[in-house]
Amino acid sequence: MTTADRSEETEIASQGVTRRARVEEAVARCIATKAHGDTITKEELLTWFAITYPQYGTKRDFDRIDLLFASMKADFDALILSAHKMAVECARGGKWRIVLPSEQADFATRTARDAFRRGLAKAQAVTSNVDVARLNDAERSKLDDTSARLASIQMFAKKSISQRLTDGRGGK
Repeated sequence: MTTADRSEETEIASQGVTRRARVEEAVARCIATKAHGDTITKEELLTWFAITYPQYGTKRDFDRIDLLFASMKADFDALILSAHKMAVECARGGKWRIVLPSEQADFATRTARDAFRRGLAKAQAVTSNVDVARLNDAERSKLDDTSARLASIQMFAKKSISQRLTDGRGGK
């Protein structure tokens, strides 16, 4: 193991120890300077997280920092929501917006709908890309049943879910 490898491991270990504290500090700074409806920039988050990109580096260096940022951003979003009742939505272009309390129900609906669609699309991709030649008759039947159920769920979702989520009637 080279000195550079040990240095990198030490840096990553120290980041793991202080990462939670850095996220908590970022939330505290955000609460002190921002309110519902305000925009948070990536530059602000990088400053609050104490993350700096090197002026020069390898793709691996930049990827490692990008992953660290994404992980800390997810922790930031979860903490600011649970501790301060502030949801954060993407506003594009390296910006995020703190959702107004009056918009949080709509934001929750959009989030649920998007997650449902992504999950359904992934499930359909999995069932449509099966090596059927390796299945026995019972397994083929099960795959066909699953595909039919997913198609049925998709049809139901197109007709019902978006309307029910939008008008607040739930499942009734």
